[in-house]
Amino acid sequence: MWSPKEYTAAAQIIKKNSSSGDIVYSTLNPLGLSLAAISGRRTANALLVEVGPSRRLDPFAVSRIIVFPVDQEKGSLDQIVSRYGLKPIGRTKAFLVYGK
Repeated sequence: MWSPKEYTAAAQIIKKNSSSGDIVYSTLNPLGLSLAAISGRRTANALLVEVGPSRRLDPFAVSRIIVFPVDQEKGSLDQIVSRYGLKPIGRTKAFLVYGK
């Protein structure tokens, strides 16, 4: 999905709630890459998903901002939010933005 208005709004939420060294992650790889690039933040999403990391990492644990699509399955969303102590920091029509 590409809707510049939605991406721009989400990027503004990210910028407002993070600093330049913080990491953004999304459960949708292209979304995480795009929002990190637009907001000028680092990402825990992979540009080339077929190339694994040099060491194992938990992207939810290392990221300050987590972005979900609004249609994220509620059970998995609730589980992730609870496990990592995430707090809602913003929402657009397409995205749910959480932070630590």
